[in-house]
Amino acid sequence: MKKIAVFLLAFLVLPAMLFASDCPKPVKDAFKKAYPNVKKVKWSMEKAKDNAKLHEAEFKLNGVEMSATYKEDGTLLETEMDVKRNDIPQKVLTAVAMEHPNAKPHEYAIITRASGAVVYEIEIREALLKKDLLYKADGTKAEEL
Repeated sequence: MKKIAVFLLAFLVLPAMLFASDCPKPVKDAFKKAYPNVKKVKWSMEKAKDNAKLHEAEFKLNGVEMSATYKEDGTLLETEMDVKRNDIPQKVLTAVAMEHPNAKPHEYAIITRASGAVVYEIEIREALLKKDLLYKADGTKAEEL
């Protein structure tokens, strides 16, 4: 029984530790410089449309759920902040309702790209699927990274 517990621990914990250590030093340094007071960070890796590796830091800042996405060289691509429905422009909410009439909006976020462009993310549930939708303030669709 002890061997099984050790095996399960190794099987579940070690991959997570290895994955977390995959975050390049320039990325961690850039994050620490931008958010020096944040101590608890969850790192994950994503793929961009061009298959480049992106590193996302999830954290809380002043009680607000946030994330920051970086390229491998530590270049910040975007930050994301969870918000309430009331923080989303009406044109965006109308576009979501028109394009996905049977969907139930679930979560809302404001994304600020490195260029300064602001994008609104609406997570919807449609049937049994979750889907993230990206819109500009005028209600037109926005591109993913």
